[in-house]
Amino acid sequence: MSKIDWQCPECLVVFPNVPDPGQQGIGHRCRPSRGLGDTVKKIIDVASGSKIKQCTPCKNRQGKLNAAFPSVMPTSYITTELLTTLSIQVASKLPSKCIVIGMARSGMIPASIIATYNHCSLYSLDLANKTIKNTGSGRRANQRVGLEIILVDDSIWSGDSMKEAESIVKDTFPESKIHKVAIIARPASAKKVDYFSILQNFHFFEWNYPNTEFIEKYAFDMDGTLCDDFTEPDDDDGKRYLKAMKTMPATAIKPHKYPINIITARLEKYREPTIKWLKDQGFVIGNLHMAPWKDKQEREQNDIIAWKSQVIKDNGYDGMVESNPFIAEGIFVKTQKPVICNTNKQLLLPQGMR
Repeated sequence: MSKIDWQCPECLVVFPNVPDPGQQGIGHRCRPSRGLGDTVKKIIDVASGSKIKQCTPCKNRQGKLNAAFPSVMPTSYITTELLTTLSIQVASKLPSKCIVIGMARSGMIPASIIATYNHCSLYSLDLANKTIKNTGSGRRANQRVGLEIILVDDSIWSGDSMKEAESIVKDTFPESKIHKVAIIARPASAKKVDYFSILQNFHFFEWNYPNTEFIEKYAFDMDGTLCDDFTEPDDDDGKRYLKAMKTMPATAIKPHKYPINIITARLEKYREPTIKWLKDQGFVIGNLHMAPWKDKQEREQNDIIAWKSQVIKDNGYDGMVESNPFIAEGIFVKTQKPVICNTNKQLLLPQGMR
């Protein structure tokens, strides 16, 4: 059975490297508050020792309060798996005899899922060129396209992009009824869409954080983050190590919006082949911090966590993307700055940023 990093769509806890649980999920102590109604019930339960039982009207009021005042999720790392789960949940609430228009690029992820589950034709909307293109529907899709349109993006912040997209859709389909969907909505902008899955002020998206504005002042680990990590036989600090370094496959993490800052435990003596590999992969290097020790043995006798943490502090980096969970937690403890661990897909945040 294949293993995945499963994230609970309710409390956002990550269970790394577990058998795929499917739609039933993993049973755990997860009772997040859905909104004000749940919060009121918890207060009553605590005050009464759970002796007051809910009647049907109370349950109905609880649901209405949850809908009117939904909970805002804390800042978290949103994985692609979670986006998929949330998109499926939203799809069940949407009409099926529609066309689905995704806002390129990342809006196409939930749009494709919604179109697939609801058997609708799928279109893409390019805000830059103000164009809408039919991406096809497949043989099994519902071809009874009406005038109802589902306009989808992965998230909504200010609402400006959604407003602009809606205008383009109205110009293209003037008689249409538009349902606006954002999977993750900022509380201040939630009323600008018709459907959303969760409310959240701040978030880190797995699929786009390497090229967001805040990442300019972050540092990236290299082995296990930008490229595969060395196998134990290759990590000999000799000919095998150098050969593997030159042919190491790149990962899907490809920051390109800004020059990249790298803090790697690779030794300084390997700077030349490291720079060559980075340039061959299209990276623009901002700063490349390499381990100062003379060989592997000396490196193993020193504290990599302390060294990386000091580099972060000395250079004023705002955070770190680190592949090793143990090192990631150590850096977080020493620097008290955000650390994304791309291996177990966890976000470590100081208390004031949650």
